[in-house]
Amino acid sequence: MAALTADIIPLRRGAEPTRNTFGYPIAPGEKVFRGSIVGINAAGQIQRAQTAGTVILLGLSNLNYDNTGSQVPGPIIVPMKGTWGLVVPAATPSNIQQAVYATDDATCTLASTTGSLANLALGTLAGLDNGLTFVSIQGS
Repeated sequence: MAALTADIIPLRRGAEPTRNTFGYPIAPGEKVFRGSIVGINAAGQIQRAQTAGTVILLGLSNLNYDNTGSQVPGPIIVPMKGTWGLVVPAATPSNIQQAVYATDDATCTLASTTGSLANLALGTLAGLDNGLTFVSIQGS
């Protein structure tokens, strides 16, 4: 799968975690889609997973916002956590509880990669059901 060009609404399993959640402003020049994998940069601003400078992945965007024409941070996003149906090619039941890494804002992998997302884990593989792969995202 390629990076998102529109909103998605991934399937959720179970209830939303009840632990503390934190919101962050959207980085200047960034566009996020609802359901996209997001992280923050060193300034504490939300950006898509594949944007250079991402320091930690937090979850899925709870809204769509285009801040590409702005030089100031956009509205606050509270990344969604929990167990979500995401694209993890080649995942099998033997991979359950292994770390899952993002390759862009819509696709994951079971191996850490080289480049800007090297070793940034999104969560763990929670399970597979009816052709869908579920990733448990605890975020921050």
